[in-house]
Amino acid sequence: MFPIRAKKESGLRNYLKEQGLTKNSDPKLLEAAKRTYQRHYNRNYKQQRRKEYPEVTVSLSQNQYHSLTQFAQGHHLTLASFLREAALAYCNSTFVVPNHAQVASVEQKLLLMQTDVHMIAKHLKKLSIADLSQAYTALEDRFLQLEQYVTQRLREPRQVEEIIKNTLQSSSNYSLVIRRLLDMYDHQDL
Repeated sequence: MFPIRAKKESGLRNYLKEQGLTKNSDPKLLEAAKRTYQRHYNRNYKQQRRKEYPEVTVSLSQNQYHSLTQFAQGHHLTLASFLREAALAYCNSTFVVPNHAQVASVEQKLLLMQTDVHMIAKHLKKLSIADLSQAYTALEDRFLQLEQYVTQRLREPRQVEEIIKNTLQSSSNYSLVIRRLLDMYDHQDL
C-alpha cells in the first residue's frame, strides 16, 4: 500500500547516536542529552544569526522608555522597529512618519489641484486661449506653493524655539500662560 519511509536523520538523532544513547536508554540520560543538544543548537543558531544580523542593546531610563514606547505605538510599530526606523531616518535625513496634520494639509492641497485639473479638462473646449493660459498658470502656482510647503514643513521642520517664538508673537495669551508656568517651576525644586 504505502511505502515505508525511513526516518529522516536529524541533528538530535545523530547527537544521541554519537553519545551512544538509544530509545531504550535511561529516560533521565536522554532528557539531559536532549537539553545539552538544545543548548548547543541554540547557541550556534544565535551566533550565526548575529553574524548575519548584528544586534544592538540600548539602555533607557523609565521616562525615555515610556516616551519611545508611546511614539512607537502611535506609529503602529514595535519599539525595536520604531528605534531602527528612527535611527536610519536620522542617518538619511528623512522622517519616520511626518506629522499627520501636515500630511492632511498636503492631501487637501493635492485634492484642490486635482479639482483644478478636472475643471480645466471639463471646460477645455469652452475656454479661450487666454483663460486656459490663466488656469494653467494658477495651477502651476499651486504646484509651486505645495512644493514650498512640503519643503518647509516636512523636509526642513522648524526648530522648537522658532515655533514658540512665533506662537508667542501671534498671541499674548500664550505668553502669559507660559510665564505663569515658568514662575511656578522657578519656585519648585526640580
